[in-house]
Amino acid sequence: AGSAPIWTFLGEEPPMDPGSFAKIVTRDATPAAGAAGACAGNMRAAWKELLKRADDQAQDGWSSLSKLLRLCPSARQVASVDDLYSWMDWAQSSFDYMAMGN
Repeated sequence: AGSAPIWTFLGEEPPMDPGSFAKIVTRDATPAAGAAGACAGNMRAAWKELLKRADDQAQDGWSSLSKLLRLCPSARQVASVDDLYSWMDWAQSSFDYMAMGN
């Protein structure tokens, strides 16, 4: 598959670009791949906003961030920066899988 990881070796020419997978995933969120024009920019802004709010939550409590993310009451709630990073990794994986299928 075109998305499968490929081993790289020190001194290989051209060297492997460690950001290439992220570039492919990001491209899938652009008009060139059929996405809405603001999709990639909105996702970048959302990640920045979540991290900004994490700083605020550390001082004010985490419940409002869980509400913002509309987490189900039975789901594990965001109660720390580590929880937020875990949620962001989980959400990012959906974009990764969609890019692999596109």
